[in-house]
Amino acid sequence: MNRRDLLATLGLGLTAGCSSRVSLDTEAGQAEALATDELSGVVSTPSPLSPTPQSPPVEEAIPISDESTPTPEENVSVSVETSTETSNQVKLTDEEIYGLERLESADQRFTAVVEAFIGQYGGEITDVTAASTDLVSSMYGIRIALAKAQDGYINAADSAANQDQRVQADQMARCWQFLRHTIQTQLAVVEGYIELMDAFEAFEQDSHEVAASHTGNFVKTQRLAVRRHGDLLQSATAQDMVAIESVSEEQYEAKINQLASDIAVYAELDDALQDFIEGIKFLRQGKAWIYTEDRHVSRAKDAAKDARTHLRSARKKLEAIRRTSGDSTTLDPTVLSLRTLAVEKTKESQTIIER
Repeated sequence: MNRRDLLATLGLGLTAGCSSRVSLDTEAGQAEALATDELSGVVSTPSPLSPTPQSPPVEEAIPISDESTPTPEENVSVSVETSTETSNQVKLTDEEIYGLERLESADQRFTAVVEAFIGQYGGEITDVTAASTDLVSSMYGIRIALAKAQDGYINAADSAANQDQRVQADQMARCWQFLRHTIQTQLAVVEGYIELMDAFEAFEQDSHEVAASHTGNFVKTQRLAVRRHGDLLQSATAQDMVAIESVSEEQYEAKINQLASDIAVYAELDDALQDFIEGIKFLRQGKAWIYTEDRHVSRAKDAAKDARTHLRSARKKLEAIRRTSGDSTTLDPTVLSLRTLAVEKTKESQTIIER
């Protein structure tokens, strides 16, 4: 609760307890109104514009409806209820108000962390994907924001003046761990994507050795992502997200599932990449035998057949990954690009075989 909401809450009931005034056209009605005002502590003053009431015969008195005119007993009842409502308002101490201010300040710092993490990619943490390569250059600013958020929830915990504030500060501590491990896991996934794209470019250029080097780095980052994701799962629960405004319970679940899906795709890509490396190696040999001065057609065809076998295997594995990866992964376009390249390289192998 921010300070404005707090003051609004404390201001409730300031106008409660005021009784309504009913103008009566008879002396009996004025007597009832006067009795009502006396019970509520208010003295009613007749309007100077109203004529001085006469004393009509009793039989000519205008009857007053019970529905439109409250009885003194009804006014007393309303006054008592309002008084009870006002007395039930919780009055915060100065220490509790300060504690709320510290919690609000900490929450703003958590929002700054999320904004630094998301950057230009969207409005939610799931908008940052494996292909969000600018995350690498943004890490300095993100780490500064994380440090400020950590100071924020520590100050909030130190300033907590009641049990509710202590609980929220503890939840904020777990939210901080969640954000830290989310960012670290995402960074590993992004670094794996960069290595994968470097391997892709090497495949395009028939450079199997360079591709093998990047694939080796890719496998290392994939294993790192697995470990970091394990830490992420232990950091907080979805229910802890109620302590901050920048991440909802739904976003918490979605981000964990997104990262898990991308990491699972990385694990499945390993075998397909090894087939790709072997296929490119044999394709390069076939091209060397068929397109150079030391032309050897039969060796070229044998190498091309081996290349075709491995590249077809890579294509099938990539197609299987696309079928089973689910909707949470952000890597479907990447897998599709690899599959398309495998088909193109298979055609190149086939061209050599048919010569």
